[in-house]
Amino acid sequence: MASTNGSSADDLLTAIALGYETGIRIAVAQNPQAIKSRQSGRWTGYAAAATAGRLYRTDPPALAHALAVAGVLAPNQEANGSSGYANLTGNDVKEGIPWSVLTGLTALRLAERGFTGPQDLLDHASHFDRPSIIADLGDPTEISRVYFKPYSCCRYIHPALDAFAALSSGADIRTEQIASIELQTFQWALRLSNTVSPNTLTEIQYSLPYCIAIAVVDGAAALAPVGGAQLGRPDLIEFARKVRLSVNPEIDARFPGETLAQICLRMTDGKSITSKVTSPRGDKARPLDWEDLINKFSAATRGKLSPRAQNTVLEAFETLKNGDAAPLLQRLRMRLID
Repeated sequence: MASTNGSSADDLLTAIALGYETGIRIAVAQNPQAIKSRQSGRWTGYAAAATAGRLYRTDPPALAHALAVAGVLAPNQEANGSSGYANLTGNDVKEGIPWSVLTGLTALRLAERGFTGPQDLLDHASHFDRPSIIADLGDPTEISRVYFKPYSCCRYIHPALDAFAALSSGADIRTEQIASIELQTFQWALRLSNTVSPNTLTEIQYSLPYCIAIAVVDGAAALAPVGGAQLGRPDLIEFARKVRLSVNPEIDARFPGETLAQICLRMTDGKSITSKVTSPRGDKARPLDWEDLINKFSAATRGKLSPRAQNTVLEAFETLKNGDAAPLLQRLRMRLID
């Protein structure tokens, strides 16, 4: 949209920030007793409508209706994900984000043409904490809490991966020395599919035992991103069966403000090695620096982009930092090939 409008860097970044702030404020304000699904698709439509509305300079009455329409038409997500009633969470519907974004953009176009929605949908205490949505609007707070994910799996799995990384850093721990792993975390993480024998890449992304197995056997870099080489591996399946999951009441009480985990390695010689209670890298408390983000981009795109194409994108981001969005928008309009 910024490409279509010829938006400036300030316009582009402001629209993105407003989208995150709007969507996350509404997400945080949800009453979980009334809105059963905690999946992102429930609220990313608001974010898409807000972002596009800013870029298109949509007038406030139309934007209000766009947000209302986006909220009503969002995918319900009640069956899927860790908060859903279905058990098979490792599927391609995931969080419902793409459909929610499409719905939000469609809602904006409809509202600009006079389509209306229930503008009071966020005003009912039974479903939303209205005051928190509009508190301190001049001080964006939620976007500052956004995290980056170094691994291409569910965020609920990340603290366990980082707990193992901390234990193994500088230590000579070989796979065959580990008899079992006891993983303590919050209850929502145990609602993932957590299959020890995934059939698809998506099932890998929602399996704590299997992702731990990959980190132990192949190294954490193999999770950024996961690939077909991790499917159907007897060694990974065997190790995943050694992972035991349980809820730690203290860790659970700190969720969702914090996503934490603690692991204990039971060694074949009878010794035990226990990690600290660990928060995931990329959170506000443990932020990734710019170099970390470059490394993540390079790793995640190495199978799709040549080094030259990667450098072109990274150079465009540096130009954006200096106030010029044109190179980045031009690159995103192009097929990212040499």
